[in-house]
Amino acid sequence: PLILRYHLDFWGRDRAALQGAVDRSLSAAAELADARLLLAAALAGAYFDLLAADAQLDIAGNIVNRSQTLLKLRQTGLDAGLSAVAPVLQAGMELKQARQIQAASRAEAALQRNLLAALAGKGADWGREIRIEAGTCAEQAALPSDLPLRLLAHRPDISAARLQAAAAAEEIKVAETAFYPDVNLIAFTGLHSVSLSDVLLQGASLAYAVGPSIEFPIFEGGRLRANLSYQQAAYDRSVERYNASLVQAVREVADSVSRWRETGQRLAEQTQILADAAASEQLAASLDRAGLTDKAALIQAGLVKDQQQFRLAALRAEQCKSAVRLIKALGGGYT
Repeated sequence: PLILRYHLDFWGRDRAALQGAVDRSLSAAAELADARLLLAAALAGAYFDLLAADAQLDIAGNIVNRSQTLLKLRQTGLDAGLSAVAPVLQAGMELKQARQIQAASRAEAALQRNLLAALAGKGADWGREIRIEAGTCAEQAALPSDLPLRLLAHRPDISAARLQAAAAAEEIKVAETAFYPDVNLIAFTGLHSVSLSDVLLQGASLAYAVGPSIEFPIFEGGRLRANLSYQQAAYDRSVERYNASLVQAVREVADSVSRWRETGQRLAEQTQILADAAASEQLAASLDRAGLTDKAALIQAGLVKDQQQFRLAALRAEQCKSAVRLIKALGGGYT
């Protein structure tokens, strides 16, 4: 027999089920985009930390070299009877501290390379081949004076939560239509016998029928009410998840903007401090050439400049990471 069946969607059950499935599919795609955004932000943050650690490692090497020179100079003065023991001990402690900073910077660079390798799904050896290219971030974010709430619609997690709530609303409609009669249009045709004589000579072998099929949910009230209550509870849960995601998104944007402004101000101040330290070193060099001061003052001024440059490298990385957090909080280009 050949059987044809067509469901007459009088109550919109099929349309609601289709729309709910579409919303679930789009929500899954948004969650995938959110996972990619999280991974991209983690990779960018780890790279900027590696960039800072690599720059600080070079600066720490300069600090160690200057500290060694200063210690030798203090020791020479002590041997010549021109200096006390205290400056030698102080120089020795500063050298040990500089070596500690150098070791910490070297370890931090190795840790960030391992982290980048893990985020890329590679082994630790892969991280050693990462090439570091120095770069800078914008000193001031190009933000409008007003950040409207609709910008949060560009966040994939907000889109996923909204689509989940929309799908749950459609599933409530499906559960409600289960209380109504279900109507199907059924048609069939076929042969009672495949004997050639019956088919050709008599024609009585042919059978066909067409008509509606109606189902009434008479004894299923308890199951249907329980299913409807479940779908309503699922919808409430989805709405609460959406509300919580929205509140969290607003907080992340506000925190990211505040952190960006704070790091920008600190970076500007530290840049000025470094400029003052460089000017102080130039002054010490001029006094040294004129014979108005000893070599130790020039080395001390160089150490101060290197220490301020060490802090500046950390602040530059922090500003770049703040920019990444702000981009992530605003959706990272997701549409």
